[in-house]
Amino acid sequence: MTSPINFQLSSSVLSENFIHTIQSRELGKSPQIIVSLSQMMAELQTTLATKELIEIFIRHLSTQVEFEQYRFSSENLEISVENSNSAVHTCSYGLTLKKVNLGTITFFRSQPFDEQEMEMIENHLATLIYPLRNAHEYEELQSITVSDENYYKDSLIFND
Repeated sequence: MTSPINFQLSSSVLSENFIHTIQSRELGKSPQIIVSLSQMMAELQTTLATKELIEIFIRHLSTQVEFEQYRFSSENLEISVENSNSAVHTCSYGLTLKKVNLGTITFFRSQPFDEQEMEMIENHLATLIYPLRNAHEYEELQSITVSDENYYKDSLIFND
């Protein structure tokens, strides 16, 4: 059993990772990875719903890295896909951008993750982080709007 791998990804690391991915000689040999990341990036721009973003991310990542289970959690949302298999190896990432915690995502499987697979996960996370931040900010604004609406409704009731 291996211990979890924990990373705190910052915006500069993510940007550098994505640039490195595009410029990497390894990817130059595998244009399908660049196409996959580009397609994922385009698809991530179609929604501001965190759950949908995670589903898009998982769908694209699962074509590149095998995992049996995953769990995404943030202060507002818990998404997990688990099965009865006991996956003993984990790879976990804390998603932080400009000191804002956007959540944690953990992948589980029965075999250890190798360095190349973790790099692939990180490159996909580099593509996810900004749409995830946008969704987080949108959800915060919606919450504020609902609070304001409730405040004004309560004020009207008391003024009648």
